[in-house]
Amino acid sequence: SMSASTAIPHSTQQIEIAGVPTSVVVARFADYTFVLATQLRTFGTVVRAAKDEAQLGGTDTFSFETLLGKAEEPLLSVIARQLVERASAGVAEPPPLVLALGLKSHDPATAKGIIGAVCEAAGWT
Repeated sequence: SMSASTAIPHSTQQIEIAGVPTSVVVARFADYTFVLATQLRTFGTVVRAAKDEAQLGGTDTFSFETLLGKAEEPLLSVIARQLVERASAGVAEPPPLVLALGLKSHDPATAKGIIGAVCEAAGWT
């Protein structure tokens, strides 16, 4: 298995979200955190989500870039935003997230389940 030869801190979960088997992996690298949440056995759409440099007294802003797959997926944008907000809460310089999201159905229940499962796996409150 991969974990035997690599020393990347990661957690892997097999769960069901809205009745669909789902794999969730969170792996922390030196300069980014990789999140895989898939119901399709593929990476699906890969999005890079990062907290922007904070402006003095300004609200937090985030930038998103689709690295692979369909750029215009409203639900994936919602998931990416929720996850990067939670990942960077209370962290001075949070590493960017690279999110690989392969969802069978694009509905709110699936989105909620994915967000909850990833946050639990990553230890984000």
